[in-house]
Amino acid sequence: MNDSSSIRISKNGAVAVTGPDAILLYKALALRSALQLYAKTKIRPTRHIGPTDMLELAGEFSRRKYKRGAFAEAISDLTVWIDTMKAALPIIDEGEE
Repeated sequence: MNDSSSIRISKNGAVAVTGPDAILLYKALALRSALQLYAKTKIRPTRHIGPTDMLELAGEFSRRKYKRGAFAEAISDLTVWIDTMKAALPIIDEGEE
Protein backbone atom coordinates (compact mmCIF):
# COMPACT_ATOMS: atom_id res chain seq x y z
CA MET A 1 0.00 0.00 0.00
CA ASN A 2 1.18 3.51 -0.78
CA ASP A 3 1.60 5.72 2.29
CA SER A 4 0.29 8.82 0.48
CA SER A 5 -3.15 7.30 -0.15
CA SER A 6 -6.09 8.35 2.01
CA ILE A 7 -9.76 9.20 2.06
CA ARG A 8 -10.48 12.74 3.26
CA ILE A 9 -13.85 14.00 4.43
CA SER A 10 -13.99 17.79 4.59
CA LYS A 11 -16.03 19.89 7.01
CA ASN A 12 -18.75 20.40 4.40
CA GLY A 13 -19.00 16.66 3.72
CA ALA A 14 -17.09 16.51 0.43
CA VAL A 15 -15.06 13.33 0.02
CA ALA A 16 -11.66 13.22 -1.68
CA VAL A 17 -9.79 10.06 -2.55
CA THR A 18 -6.10 10.81 -2.84
CA GLY A 19 -3.23 8.59 -3.87
CA PRO A 20 -3.01 5.54 -6.09
CA ASP A 21 -4.49 3.03 -3.63
CA ALA A 22 -7.50 5.22 -2.91
CA ILE A 23 -8.08 5.69 -6.65
CA LEU A 24 -8.01 1.89 -7.10
CA LEU A 25 -10.56 1.60 -4.30
CA TYR A 26 -12.85 4.06 -6.09
CA LYS A 27 -12.38 2.17 -9.37
CA ALA A 28 -13.31 -1.11 -7.67
CA LEU A 29 -16.41 0.46 -6.09
CA ALA A 30 -17.57 1.80 -9.47
CA LEU A 31 -16.88 -1.55 -11.14
CA ARG A 32 -18.79 -3.49 -8.48
CA SER A 33 -21.74 -1.13 -8.91
CA ALA A 34 -21.64 -1.59 -12.70
CA LEU A 35 -21.50 -5.37 -12.35
CA GLN A 36 -24.46 -5.35 -9.94
CA LEU A 37 -26.47 -3.18 -12.34
CA TYR A 38 -25.67 -5.40 -15.31
CA ALA A 39 -26.37 -8.64 -13.42
CA LYS A 40 -29.77 -7.36 -12.31
CA THR A 41 -31.00 -5.39 -15.34
CA LYS A 42 -28.58 -6.05 -18.25
CA ILE A 43 -27.92 -2.30 -18.42
CA ARG A 44 -24.33 -1.52 -19.38
CA PRO A 45 -22.63 1.40 -17.58
CA THR A 46 -21.51 2.83 -20.95
CA ARG A 47 -21.69 1.65 -24.52
CA HIS A 48 -17.90 1.17 -24.59
CA ILE A 49 -17.74 -1.51 -21.89
CA GLY A 50 -19.49 -4.83 -22.05
CA PRO A 51 -19.94 -7.69 -19.63
CA THR A 52 -16.73 -9.42 -20.76
CA ASP A 53 -14.77 -6.23 -20.20
CA MET A 54 -16.22 -5.81 -16.71
CA LEU A 55 -15.31 -9.40 -15.79
CA GLU A 56 -11.77 -8.83 -17.10
CA LEU A 57 -11.42 -5.71 -14.96
CA ALA A 58 -12.70 -7.60 -11.92
CA GLY A 59 -10.02 -10.20 -12.61
CA GLU A 60 -7.35 -7.50 -12.31
CA PHE A 61 -8.38 -7.01 -8.68
CA SER A 62 -8.94 -10.65 -7.74
CA ARG A 63 -6.25 -12.24 -9.92
CA ARG A 64 -8.86 -14.72 -11.20
CA LYS A 65 -10.27 -15.38 -14.64
CA TYR A 66 -14.07 -15.38 -14.75
CA LYS A 67 -16.20 -17.40 -17.10
CA ARG A 68 -18.99 -15.79 -19.07
CA GLY A 69 -21.88 -14.80 -16.78
CA ALA A 70 -19.96 -15.24 -13.50
CA PHE A 71 -21.14 -11.89 -12.19
CA ALA A 72 -21.99 -13.10 -8.68
CA GLU A 73 -18.46 -14.50 -8.21
CA ALA A 74 -16.86 -11.32 -9.49
CA ILE A 75 -19.04 -9.15 -7.25
CA SER A 76 -18.22 -11.30 -4.23
CA ASP A 77 -14.47 -11.18 -4.91
CA LEU A 78 -14.59 -7.42 -5.46
CA THR A 79 -16.45 -6.97 -2.18
CA VAL A 80 -13.69 -8.81 -0.31
CA TRP A 81 -11.03 -6.67 -2.01
CA ILE A 82 -12.96 -3.45 -1.30
CA ASP A 83 -13.49 -4.29 2.38
CA THR A 84 -9.79 -5.08 2.77
CA MET A 85 -8.74 -1.79 1.16
CA LYS A 86 -11.24 0.22 3.22
CA ALA A 87 -9.75 -1.26 6.38
CA ALA A 88 -6.20 -0.47 5.24
CA LEU A 89 -6.67 3.11 4.04
CA PRO A 90 -6.62 5.96 6.55
CA ILE A 91 -9.83 7.99 6.71
CA ILE A 92 -9.20 11.60 7.67
CA ASP A 93 -12.35 13.35 8.89
CA GLU A 94 -11.59 17.09 8.92
CA GLY A 95 -15.00 17.84 10.41
CA GLU A 96 -13.97 16.27 13.74
CA GLU A 97 -10.89 18.45 14.15
